[in-house]
Amino acid sequence: MIERIRAHAKEAVERENIEDPSALSSVLRLPMNGVQLKEDYVLFAHFELLKRLLADNVDKIRFCFDHDSGIRAACLATFVEEIKAERADATCTSLSRMD
Repeated sequence: MIERIRAHAKEAVERENIEDPSALSSVLRLPMNGVQLKEDYVLFAHFELLKRLLADNVDKIRFCFDHDSGIRAACLATFVEEIKAERADATCTSLSRMD
């Protein structure tokens, strides 16, 4: 499993645009029925909801995420004021710690 995680992280870093999700294919495609929400919108909505639920109810919020640039961007953009005021921390894990 660690090797699969490393391979996925390596593939993401090697993309020309790290923010661009994997290309669509016969396996990965848009849904035949219904809608598909853009990943960025879902991530930002998730962190906005966390902010509403947590910001006024806890003393400190700590985020720890992997190499997913979308999650990192959504978290930092949403909680920027809390991070500046030291009411929130955000860190990125290193795959080397999994050895």
